[in-house]
Amino acid sequence: MAFHGSIKSAKQWTKVLKLQAFCRRPSPEELQQVLEAAESGNLEIFKRLYVAEPTRLFIKDSRGRTVVHQAAFRNRTNILQFIHEKRGDLDNQDNAGNTPLHVAVENESLDAINFLLEHGVQTDILNEKHQAVIHLATELNKVNVLNVLSKYKEKIDVEQGGEHGRTALHIAAIYDHAECAITLINEFGASPKKACNNGYYPIHEAAKNASSETMEVFLKWGEKNGCKRSEMISFPDAEGNVPLHSAVHGGDIKAVQLCLTSGAKISTQQHDCQLLFTLLVRKVLWT
Repeated sequence: MAFHGSIKSAKQWTKVLKLQAFCRRPSPEELQQVLEAAESGNLEIFKRLYVAEPTRLFIKDSRGRTVVHQAAFRNRTNILQFIHEKRGDLDNQDNAGNTPLHVAVENESLDAINFLLEHGVQTDILNEKHQAVIHLATELNKVNVLNVLSKYKEKIDVEQGGEHGRTALHIAAIYDHAECAITLINEFGASPKKACNNGYYPIHEAAKNASSETMEVFLKWGEKNGCKRSEMISFPDAEGNVPLHSAVHGGDIKAVQLCLTSGAKISTQQHDCQLLFTLLVRKVLWT
């Protein structure tokens, strides 16, 4: 009971400090001093600043970033450890909705990513662009970051939907980040058969965005899992369109050729009954 009471008291004290920090406006000099200490990793100075004014753990700069964000961005795990010991908020979001884990991913601060995940930060928080850290790492093509995140895959929902319900695999398809797609499939167990809110599978996004390398990744995944290329290339989206239609609309001849050599049928019709041949002529052969 005493132990439980001490935890409760510590949480209450943290709330008090946050409230005080919110009410108290730090001077520009004070703000710069504490943020620079966090960025540089100078623990001695950072401790001294904290002892002089504990609310400095919670003050924010013009972007809404705290000392935790700065330490995470600069990969300063010694500062993060001290902040954690003083019950600082490791999940605080800045004005753009980014947590310290988001900014660590952005800057490829691998030690900070490890530290934050080991200390139980949330991995499913979406920023204002509807990105969790798994989406952000994929969009930025941070394969090394994905490899670190994969060590904590039980804490990460690889099928989490972001904007329009797109998974990280959809994002890899849009930007043709083939190596990210391979890592998401092999290390996280991401499924190319997961549709977004608009009814598109990752292979449709790959075809539509002329991401031929990533489309090949999906086709090889299908073969490995007992799904023939001709079946993968025939997945219809919510409107009844197959990847070949998406490739034609994307206007990339390489993606169109990959669809055709994988068994796509030119005679397949769209939901509006327009023959694919017409699309090929208009979108590819006449451009």
